[in-house]
Amino acid sequence: MKLFKLHDYKFTVANIWRQIVFSVSAILIFIFSFEAALELTNRNLATIVVAIVLSFLFSLSSIVIHELGHALAAWIAGWRVHLIAIGSIEFAPAQRKFLTLSFGVRSSNIQGWVLATPQDGFGWSRGLVAVVLGGPIANLLAGTVAIGSVLILSRHYDADLPAVLLSFGKASIVVGITNLIPTTGHGNWKSDGAQLLSIIQGIYLSPQEQNISRLYGCYYDGLPAEQWDEKIVTELVDVTPEEQITVDPVLVFYYLKMGNLSLAQQILERHIRAVPKLPIDYSCIYAFCIAMLNRDVAKAESILEELPKKDAQRSFCYWRARAVCAYLLKNRREASNAICQVRKMTRKKKMELDEGDEAIFAAILKDEELPILN
Repeated sequence: MKLFKLHDYKFTVANIWRQIVFSVSAILIFIFSFEAALELTNRNLATIVVAIVLSFLFSLSSIVIHELGHALAAWIAGWRVHLIAIGSIEFAPAQRKFLTLSFGVRSSNIQGWVLATPQDGFGWSRGLVAVVLGGPIANLLAGTVAIGSVLILSRHYDADLPAVLLSFGKASIVVGITNLIPTTGHGNWKSDGAQLLSIIQGIYLSPQEQNISRLYGCYYDGLPAEQWDEKIVTELVDVTPEEQITVDPVLVFYYLKMGNLSLAQQILERHIRAVPKLPIDYSCIYAFCIAMLNRDVAKAESILEELPKKDAQRSFCYWRARAVCAYLLKNRREASNAICQVRKMTRKKKMELDEGDEAIFAAILKDEELPILN
């Protein structure tokens, strides 16, 4: 039930309920942090500053414990853990490296998440309850241990350390309980409590949602596009508008890696209809496709010019599009400089250019006709 809309925020019953739950949780954590700050300071202005810092640290550590609890439960249940994300930092276990979040569409209300899928041959119902409960249980255990340790430490230490542990323990328990309260959010996002409620009702991920998760798993595991299940990819091209918001980014990545710019451009254009404002990377990819396929440099340049310059220049996709546009405008020097930027960024991020990009850059540097990509 939609009530009204303000600045692209939909004031629905679900959104209001989620904000109430999160707000109460944040207030409780700050109160616990303030209690610890009173023990650490002389009850002056510094008390507020220390309380704010402790509130941030307690929240962050509780989220880390929560997500690691999900990941550990998934591993014990025999699932593949593809990604552990805290805020904007991601860790991909299969690649053993940290990533900066720039892929896909995320809700600002999600502080952390874990992407895991069951092993081949196992259904999604097997171990799902354990995976969902892993996070809250980790919080409750961490909180119980912290509070229990206060009884021991209070005999040997001043009040400072026990006060911090006691406040952290209570904050961790609050985070665990908060996640067990059924709430829903952006797209198909559900809290652990809402997922448990769905499981009790016999409602699991739809086949489409399972396939989306598996494709994202392939992406975060770093599998070459040639090894992805083409049948699943084909099925996900035709999805509902709501599902498009989630699946389109991974489809664009797949078709780019497969050298099918035409389909990548079509997916981007339908994504624009669902989400008018594209993230920077996808705006750059769209400009690149337009320049390569349509040779419409004016439109591609206008897309690039509308982007925040400093943010855009941090994107590999921006310099790739800029190189193609400059070359089509006969500006060889600018095109060569853009390619140098691409190579610097790929070395810094330990990325490898695919064959299609190498062919394009080789043609630019040799002043040859750009390869025709479908």
